[in-house]
Amino acid sequence: MNQSQFTISSNEIRNFNLYKEDINSSSKCIPFHIFKDFKLSNDLTNRVTMNPIISLDTFMQIIYETYKDIRLQDAVLIPTVIVLHEGSLIGVTQPGIYHINFHIEAVVPVKDIHQMEWSYLKKISRSSVAIGYFIHVDNQDIDDPSSREIVIEKRKEIINEMREKIKLHGNLEDEVTIYPIDSSTTGLSCIQWIKRQYTNDFPEWRGEE
Repeated sequence: MNQSQFTISSNEIRNFNLYKEDINSSSKCIPFHIFKDFKLSNDLTNRVTMNPIISLDTFMQIIYETYKDIRLQDAVLIPTVIVLHEGSLIGVTQPGIYHINFHIEAVVPVKDIHQMEWSYLKKISRSSVAIGYFIHVDNQDIDDPSSREIVIEKRKEIINEMREKIKLHGNLEDEVTIYPIDSSTTGLSCIQWIKRQYTNDFPEWRGEE
């Protein structure tokens, strides 16, 4: 299975409102807490225990700091949370892909992830926690060359800005998997894997067979 075959039912992702107020009560929301009037710094992240990679609160603070000045209707890429293993992200007990909602401060599981696709995602993984960026198709016509250029440029900007926020944590780094825009049937543009900086105590993640 190659990258162009990686497909998940993602209409709900691309139409999901990061600031929506009326989440269906049947959704299995997992709450997080962010400081919307607080500037991310080492002081904040150092107060959060790292076990084993990062806490949900800190992870959401990093993503929020990157997206807080982007109006949803203008967003080119929509972030989601990817958790491959139980215990990888403190506060999330089940592996899966999660929507982010900054208004109610919660993540919500994405439905209908096929086993083959999930297995492929684990195979190409560079960590067990990641940000998955989906193209906001309402804002971009990916069949148009100029729109693809916009997506590529915005993707570069978001990845670099997110990387700077990740570095503030002090012991984290990232690695990016890029999906060709014209071959992604779901709008998945890239994955930014979050991992500990390599040490003898924490061997480098090499994906799964």
